Amino acid sequence: RRSALSRQLAESKLRMLQLQIEPHFLFNTLGSAQQLAEKGAPEAARLIANLIRFLRAATPALREETATLAQEKALVEAYLGIMRTRLGRRLEYAVEIPAALADVVVPPGMLITLVENAIKHGIEPTPEGGRVDVRIATVPDGRVELAVADSGAGLNGGSSPGQGVGLANIRERLTLLYGDAASLELGAN
Repeated sequence: RRSALSRQLAESKLRMLQLQIEPHFLFNTLGSAQQLAEKGAPEAARLIANLIRFLRAATPALREETATLAQEKALVEAYLGIMRTRLGRRLEYAVEIPAALADVVVPPGMLITLVENAIKHGIEPTPEGGRVDVRIATVPDGRVELAVADSGAGLNGGSSPGQGVGLANIRERLTLLYGDAASLELGAN
């Protein structure tokens, strides 16, 4: 089981690198910054600042086997800041992680994968865009619940929901790390 967990963590780090710092994400972000800079738009500096924040938050996470919710929050906020600059008024968002839960340990990259899915499958396909809400809370039995909700295209808005590599990776990691004590559930808003 330890060997399987070690293998899974190594694969997860590689997958996280692919999901978070894919060339098309970087090229699109840099292309957006270039267009804004050419227009003399002040948003260019904000976009570049968010990209730097994102890369600073993502790079250490690739080396660690665990992350805190505070680290995941920094990554998610930087990513959403980049996407807000790129999508403009088409994206609204909120990230709510109580300070008391900041040190809770989670698998690295899990939260950003859920947020990326919300943008890719929920917000981007919808012409009017939508809202992404990230909420972390303690549930009555003492466990921690991480919720990512979007008001975009919905589960029937495109490809088969819940069948992607990112979500399958999360499910497998949760099972290896926590057994039946953790789960990933998808549902319509």
